[in-house]
Amino acid sequence: MEISALIIVIALVLVAIGAYVIFGAKSGKSKKLDYAFKERDGALTVQGTSRTPTVLCDRSKGVIEIRGRSMPENSHEFYRPIEKWIDAYVKEPHPVTQLFIELQYFNTSSSQCLVAIFKKMEHLHESSEGVTINWVYEDDDMLMAGQDYESIISVPFKFIEVVETGG
Repeated sequence: MEISALIIVIALVLVAIGAYVIFGAKSGKSKKLDYAFKERDGALTVQGTSRTPTVLCDRSKGVIEIRGRSMPENSHEFYRPIEKWIDAYVKEPHPVTQLFIELQYFNTSSSQCLVAIFKKMEHLHESSEGVTINWVYEDDDMLMAGQDYESIISVPFKFIEVVETGG
């Protein structure tokens, strides 16, 4: 790993830790939230909670979506079904694959899992030009996080800003 990439990864970890201290730390007992992945007709889904993102992986459309907040008690356990689904998907992918990441917050261990997913997309991109990572963001911190990932992953990133509408 190049020194600059290592510095970026370290910076991401420090940003995630700082954000957790500021926004994610809660006092009192931590309670484990329930989530259940469902797989049907080549699609993998899970409904989001206050600590876990909503996930949709749809083989027939070539779409993978991770949206919400990502700070599960055990990120590696939470993301394992997604990674397994992607491992199977890359063997027979849709001609165009769109990964949508729209997270308002993610913790350090979720960041590690996202990198693992991005690496799988990078592997797919080596054999298929139809792979795009859509990084959907609401603020500059999330934009910068996406730009940091883009700098270490060889897959095209498309940055999409969520614009608040007055209502």
